[in-house]
Amino acid sequence: PVLDPLPLLDGRTWPVFTSASTVRSFAKMTGAEHLNGVHALCIGPQTADQAKKYGMEVKIAAASTIDALVDSALSLSRD
Repeated sequence: PVLDPLPLLDGRTWPVFTSASTVRSFAKMTGAEHLNGVHALCIGPQTADQAKKYGMEVKIAAASTIDALVDSALSLSRD
């Protein structure tokens, strides 16, 4: 891949997904079949289900909106 994102995910950096297709594209870009240990922030349950299929540990935004997703990302940065 042009950019291998996996080394950037150090436990403090989470990929943020807005749809199941973005999860699939991320997985394809990494070339990994399983992404165990990757923590992902997802906009809703369908997106989270797709991330879980790749073995990711997920957190789901409180509502399926961009505002809720941003709020969740900001709360992760404070943890």
